[in-house]
Amino acid sequence: MKTKKLLAPLIAVSMVAGAMPISNVSAASNDPKIYVDLHYEDDGDIRADVMLENVPTFFTGSFHIDLSDSWTTTNNSQGRFFTTTDCTGSGGHASVHEAGEHGAFIFITSTDMENIDFNGRLVSFYVAKSENYDPNNNGINVVYKSGENFVDNLYHSAPDHSYTNLLPQTLETTPTMLGAYEYKVGDVNSDGYVDAVDCSMVWSETKDRSYCVDDIKNTYQSIFPKAKCAAAPDANQDNWISYEDGDLILQYYADMATGNENNTNVGKIDIFELFDD
Repeated sequence: MKTKKLLAPLIAVSMVAGAMPISNVSAASNDPKIYVDLHYEDDGDIRADVMLENVPTFFTGSFHIDLSDSWTTTNNSQGRFFTTTDCTGSGGHASVHEAGEHGAFIFITSTDMENIDFNGRLVSFYVAKSENYDPNNNGINVVYKSGENFVDNLYHSAPDHSYTNLLPQTLETTPTMLGAYEYKVGDVNSDGYVDAVDCSMVWSETKDRSYCVDDIKNTYQSIFPKAKCAAAPDANQDNWISYEDGDLILQYYADMATGNENNTNVGKIDIFELFDD
């Protein structure tokens, strides 16, 4: 979730698992969707989490993740291309196969043809920024491909053993990632530091009200003109910008100035994904 050449000294800072809340995804909350959430790991590897939300139970499936020209698939620092997750531990298995330089092919199966709830973080793979990286054009999205060389589906089995392919329905409501913006949590004026100036900016704008990050994701610059994204002032990453976030920023600044440990999210590098509405 961040640019190694832009903020290189900060890359080693540990990342907050979960980055932006799932509510940042734009489709209606009860619609099925598949999308990618980007995170920096402690060692600077960029992990792309394939997320399923509200997808009905199914027993087998496969689909494609296409990368824009901004990304390439890669191995992490331990030499791994992908990692499985806890949500496949109840009889399911997910794996990722590289499908050329700019994409991945996801396979999911469950044991004994039983339908399983795969919602949550299904599987993760690793990406690196390409020489064409552009934060305004760097989507990583689910796509449907048909043809004799592709078998894309999410098959659900009914009691009468009839099969339903859930993927087309899911893709209808799956959001499209328009951009992914790297930022430092609490750095409101984008000068590379989190300090009293950032605190003052948050306090000034939240004296009488709070802002939902989702609500201002396209208009935040009218409130915080220099912020890299709507999430930058959200110091506790609860999806709301409030007076409390200014308090956390000031505490972080005080801790850094006095050499004290600070265990909050402030000062860490994250990625904010902007999805279509």
